[in-house]
Amino acid sequence: MSGFRSAFSFFTILPIKGELEPDLIAYLPFVSLFDAAVGVSLYVAVYRYSILMASFLSISSIYMLNGLNHVDAVTDTGDALMVRDKTRLKDVLLDHHIGAGGLFVFLFIYLLSFISLSATRPYMAIASIITAEFLSKSTMMLILHRSRPLFEGIGSAFIDMYKRHPYAYTAEFLIIPMAISLIFPAAIILATVLTLLFYVILRKLLNLKFGGINGDIAGFTGETVRSILIFTVFMLSQSSMLSTYDILSKIISLL
Repeated sequence: MSGFRSAFSFFTILPIKGELEPDLIAYLPFVSLFDAAVGVSLYVAVYRYSILMASFLSISSIYMLNGLNHVDAVTDTGDALMVRDKTRLKDVLLDHHIGAGGLFVFLFIYLLSFISLSATRPYMAIASIITAEFLSKSTMMLILHRSRPLFEGIGSAFIDMYKRHPYAYTAEFLIIPMAISLIFPAAIILATVLTLLFYVILRKLLNLKFGGINGDIAGFTGETVRSILIFTVFMLSQSSMLSTYDILSKIISLL
């Protein structure tokens, strides 16, 4: 149970004491389940009165449950993405002052998920909140696989943890979000697959830019994937038919 406590202690603001246990990665899906449950509960409680408010509370609650740590990761990485001189990347990532690049990237990611969720029908919105949370945490861990740490810190510590059981963790973080998506209509399944493809491209681009991974880049990846999944569900759910055949036919017709 020490790994379980450690996962909640590190990834949430819950007053749970726990050390940084080496096996805490394995328990991260429980954190995803908790975050998703809170986000969905707030959405269900409020959406009858205001879809906008329900979407705002749902997305914001997950950010707050995570202690806004990933907001800091997004803004730091956003600032670093604007830097052309690679010798300055480490300094920018370690500088916690928010620049224009960080502010823009955060607003883009946050507003993309908020607006997309508020424009999605309630059942599909609930499905996307749940799936996005599991996929967000999963890709945040998957990017650690076979990655080089940029420098010593939380990111390098998690890379070392991941190396203890790399194939087991990779299987866990691929299978769980896919299994969750299978509960829901075909649009959610397809959105999960498309978002995973987006993650693969994003991972390559981030490695090309930075030459390695740290905690901020991992957090940025998870939050970006969350927004892309919610946006993709919104786009796919605009179809009146949610069967896999109809959705794939529409995509093929656009090619």
